[in-house]
Amino acid sequence: MNKRRALVVQHSNSWLDQFVSMLDDAYFVIKATSAQDALRMAQERQLAFVIVEFELPGMNGLEFMRRLRAIPGYESLPILVVTAHHRDQIQDI
Repeated sequence: MNKRRALVVQHSNSWLDQFVSMLDDAYFVIKATSAQDALRMAQERQLAFVIVEFELPGMNGLEFMRRLRAIPGYESLPILVVTAHHRDQIQDI
């Protein structure tokens, strides 16, 4: 059985491992620790969905989503943004 691919973009290895443990029964999980690596990986393979940390080094999750959605075929890809920040801390972004 071929598993669909999920991309997890998280700069913390411990959180990456947590997401993998939650998803790996149903998905082939691809891990990236930077937005730039994740965008490169997205162009190389077809993804079912993405989980991305809001605050990444070099590029925040919103900019990552904009760039990902610009890749043909990913205009409506499901993306879950996670953060440890309170809603008030990111509300104006």
